[in-house]
Amino acid sequence: MDELQFERAEFQQAPPAPVPEGPVNVTRGALFAAGAAVLCSFAYAAIIIISNYELALISIAVGWLVGTAARRGAGNQGSRPLQYVAVACTYAAIAGSLFFQVIYAYFQEGKVVASWSGYLQLGVLSLGKPFYELSEGLGGILGIAILFFGLQQAWQQTGLKQN
Repeated sequence: MDELQFERAEFQQAPPAPVPEGPVNVTRGALFAAGAAVLCSFAYAAIIIISNYELALISIAVGWLVGTAARRGAGNQGSRPLQYVAVACTYAAIAGSLFFQVIYAYFQEGKVVASWSGYLQLGVLSLGKPFYELSEGLGGILGIAILFFGLQQAWQQTGLKQN
């Protein structure tokens, strides 16, 4: 152990005070997330239509893209409210791909949705997409698990500290 000496004072520098960051712009982050969600939903539907195959792994990419957009919109800051927004937008993007698939199927059959309320109903019904897939057995269960990983990506991208 070092001996105490009283002839000379030794000072340790205090750590610098933390610089507070400005408030997280959740509204702007939400707008970025919503825009990314619409684009991702459309792209996801296009991939399913073109490939004629449900690629649930795209859910993880959608979560990352929506989360990244939300974080950028919020000035590269994260917050709990932004995480909730990013997860909700990611879910809407993944489930909303069914909306675009049905619109495309109607178009192929020469049908149209008669009113805005019809589009709204179709949008609300499409939010159940992951759960409709449970009727597919193991594939549906894996789809739900992969959906969870996509939502987790959005959550991680918009957290207080990004890994």
